[in-house]
Amino acid sequence: MPRSNALLSKLLARRPRTVVWGALALLASMIASLAVMGLWQSRLQHQARAEAQSQNLATLTDAYLAAHLNQLDQSLLGVVHGIEASLALRGRIEPAEAASLIEAVQGERPDLSGVYLVDAAGRIVGGGLGVQAADLDQSDQPWFQALRQQAHPGLQVAAPRLSLVGDGWVLPFGRRVNGPDGQPAGAVLATMQISHLSLLLSRVDAGPGGVVVLRSAALHQIVRYPALAGDSGRIGRQNASPELRALVARPDWRVVNYHTGQTPDGVTRTYAVRRMSAAPLLVLVGLAEQDTLAGWQRELRTTLALVASFLLLLSGAGLMLVRALARGEEARQRARLLTAVFEHSGEAIVVTDADNHIVEVNPAFVQQTGYTPDEVVGRNPRLLASGHTRPDEYEAMWASLTERGQWRGELLDRHRDGRVSPKWMSISVVRDAQGAVTHHIAQTMDLSELKAAEQRILHLAHHDHLTGLPNRVLLRGRLEQALAAAQRGDSELAMLFIDLDRFKDINDSLGHHVGDAMLVEVAQRLQALVRGSDIVARLGGDEFVLVLTELGDEGARASALVAQKVLEALRQPVKVEGHALHTSASIGIAMYPSDGDDMDALMKGADAAMYHAKAAGRDGLHFYTAAMNQDNQERLALEQGLRVAIDRQELFLQYQPQIEAGGLRTVTVEALLRWRHPSLGLVSPVRFIPIAEDTGLIASIGRWVLHEALRQLALWRAQGHTSLRVAVNVSAQQLRDDQFAVAVADALVQHGVPGGALELEVTESTAMRDPRRTIAQLQQLRQLGVGLSIDDFGTGYSSLAYLKQLPLNSLKLDRSFVMDIEHDANDAAICAATITLAHSLGLEVVAEGVETRAQLDYLRGLGCDLVQGYLFAKPLDPDACQGFIEAQLAPTP
Repeated sequence: MPRSNALLSKLLARRPRTVVWGALALLASMIASLAVMGLWQSRLQHQARAEAQSQNLATLTDAYLAAHLNQLDQSLLGVVHGIEASLALRGRIEPAEAASLIEAVQGERPDLSGVYLVDAAGRIVGGGLGVQAADLDQSDQPWFQALRQQAHPGLQVAAPRLSLVGDGWVLPFGRRVNGPDGQPAGAVLATMQISHLSLLLSRVDAGPGGVVVLRSAALHQIVRYPALAGDSGRIGRQNASPELRALVARPDWRVVNYHTGQTPDGVTRTYAVRRMSAAPLLVLVGLAEQDTLAGWQRELRTTLALVASFLLLLSGAGLMLVRALARGEEARQRARLLTAVFEHSGEAIVVTDADNHIVEVNPAFVQQTGYTPDEVVGRNPRLLASGHTRPDEYEAMWASLTERGQWRGELLDRHRDGRVSPKWMSISVVRDAQGAVTHHIAQTMDLSELKAAEQRILHLAHHDHLTGLPNRVLLRGRLEQALAAAQRGDSELAMLFIDLDRFKDINDSLGHHVGDAMLVEVAQRLQALVRGSDIVARLGGDEFVLVLTELGDEGARASALVAQKVLEALRQPVKVEGHALHTSASIGIAMYPSDGDDMDALMKGADAAMYHAKAAGRDGLHFYTAAMNQDNQERLALEQGLRVAIDRQELFLQYQPQIEAGGLRTVTVEALLRWRHPSLGLVSPVRFIPIAEDTGLIASIGRWVLHEALRQLALWRAQGHTSLRVAVNVSAQQLRDDQFAVAVADALVQHGVPGGALELEVTESTAMRDPRRTIAQLQQLRQLGVGLSIDDFGTGYSSLAYLKQLPLNSLKLDRSFVMDIEHDANDAAICAATITLAHSLGLEVVAEGVETRAQLDYLRGLGCDLVQGYLFAKPLDPDACQGFIEAQLAPTP
């Protein structure tokens, strides 16, 4: 026992709250357990009383009904004895005498709706109240068969039924009539009104939620009080609960109890079921749980209120006790917390006395400075000084400590190994009650990583993340310095705007990771070509800028030489992941001060010159000239107008027939895009198509052309030209779209045009740019039934190995070969070879640009299939094209 007391005292000192609340919780659980046990016992007692009360009421109901049925039985026996006496005296039943007996009983018993005489064959031969029911057969009724079959049958009860005289539901009762020989000679049948039985049951007080039910031995509901509406309260319904069925199935029972919530009205009740002695009937009395447990529920509420009050008082007492015990523990915890903060703080903490001698340091100080506590305790913190802080800064620090009691700022401290690092320091003064200084507390945070992160962020903000070159922001700053130096030295400066040719094709065909690797290599080559004073920057995508400084008086010549070196360096193949990538560059050059004196002017001029270099065939350089401003403005105006041309309905299509070379019948019409600008008039496709391709507008324009051509073809086909086809040109950007075949299928469905009526034309250079991808895309289109043709065949550099894999229908001979076919042997040879090659591959040949009869005859001789050109028709508006086709079909006069 002493050992247990000591252990309790020790635990109380260390964990007072645990001990006090544990004891209180144990006491509360004991009180709650006693209350629960008491309530459970009380509930069991209430349940037992409910069972006893329901049995008493069932017995009372049984006795009450038995007395009533015994009276009924006596009345029926009186009729039976009178009829049996008549049979014994006369050997037959006198109808008048039987009717007299029945009328007497009917008069005495208002609860009966009818009394009837049944002969030995089971037919009703007479009845009270003047009812003639001789045609009613009862021979197959269970009650009649039981009377005939049993040796000494008593009062029989039949299933409830509608009254023979139509006054509602009745319960039939029967008594057998014996002949002089003791054999069944018939029966007397009486029908009691169900409403009368309900009135009898209503005199039993089963409580507000209780019920009294009378059922047949087969569990059919005869009467229920109070009655239920609907199908659940229907007389004769088999709606007994599973508990009742199980109890009735047991042998040798008289009265039993059961508890169920599966009742027709959903009320949980305690039932007593009793088998009646006077008739094969069951009496059920059910007491509602809400009535029988009302007293227990009041007891429950009272007990819970008392327990809650006690627990509340107990909690209050425990809280006061815990607070009293915890004050000392809180002080100890606070001291431990301050010690833990000091030991585990990520910031170095130094505590000095009033004379500024170190008295304590934490582990973070050791980690930051490299000094151990033994090396610094008792010494002045100036041993950490780096020597880079000015004396006036120390003076300002001590002045702030004296005046405000604290100081915050950045200092440079020296590590034990001599390294100097930036520190953020916060110093506070500790004073006693009289205001005298007792200690200084300094907290320091090493800023080395933060400063390095700032440098990294600054570098990322001013450099391209892929190549490491200066970006546009840093370019502007360095260019401003270079311009200022050039102005002071009265020298020239050159800006070279470099754009890689067809870099997008590499990205689209081989992936962005390959394109990125190529950009890194280009950046390295550019850096290797220039001096340290020059500037190399990447603006984004495939655009680079070189700024050449200190050019002297011959800046144009020097910049042209550097540009030529750049072109030569970029022509060299770049090897990435096994691919030998070839590219070139278009370079535009703007000079300071002749072409501009700030970055924006020089950039604008160099960009314009670059576009001229690209328009001149790429892989070249071009100096800026004043005339380029006009070209740029026109290009910008066309680009802006092209962006809204579809919405403003400025675009339209013309159609040029493709005609059979032999029969001169139009088979296909080629859809040709035209643009009528509101101020510039009709703009040539040669001018606006390249702009659409450069800006990416060609995708939306291509979709519009496809839908418009199919819409017009659907109109022509609806007018009877069902064999006519339309040819639509496809851009490289459309062919690179993985969803292009889906878009074509949707357009065909939308306009109700079969795939075979559409032919898509792809230029030779577009098809050969990425042959494998082109083959896959064209195969999807061929599955739609769409015809496919290579346009401008012979102008590119096709691989026959790939060409024969393309799922084509036809080749188009370029007009450049057809133009001089009569005079130029080379053109004639090319046309003949192309037609022979196409026919060997099972392809049709379409010759475009046919303008003379001699050209037509020559192509016919070579076996050309279709011809197209001004000899037959120029591009026509839809109505004119339809007229041309119909004129061909008209009979010749």
